[in-house]
This record gives sequence, C-alpha cells and structure tokens, in this order.
Amino acid sequence: MFLSKLTEIQKFLGVSMQDNPHYDRASMKQAWQQMEQVAKLARLDRACPYCGGRGCEACKGTGFVSESVWKMAPKDLK
Repeated sequence: MFLSKLTEIQKFLGVSMQDNPHYDRASMKQAWQQMEQVAKLARLDRACPYCGGRGCEACKGTGFVSESVWKMAPKDLK
C-alpha cells in the first residue's frame, strides 16, 4: 500500500522521489505508517458516548469522537 500511495503522490506532484538526493525509502515508509496511525486516531467515527451524539464539550459539538476518545470513555457510557 505504501508504494502505491507514494507513486500516486509522485504523479500528482509531477516528481520522482528516486531522483531526489534526500530520498530514503525506509524513512519514507516509516513516516507514511506514522501518518496512517495518526489519521486513524483522529478520524471521527463514533457517536459521542458522553452526549449520545447531541453535541457536548467532549465532542466539540459535533456529536462524534475519535476512536481514542471512545476507548477512554467509561464503559457505562458506551
């Protein structure tokens, strides 16, 4: 997946990373994996357990929370 996404980005930008003297495939792959982890944690994909989706301070009025917020909520609210 990493290489296909990197290729898509290269095509979009019109550049070839292999021509870049600062290109390090292992570092790029590690950075990509870290970005995927951050994106997963930040994604709002659960109804807020504190307000039931009505909007509150915990969900910043959106009614949704990230997976990390959901996991930290008390079991009796889920």
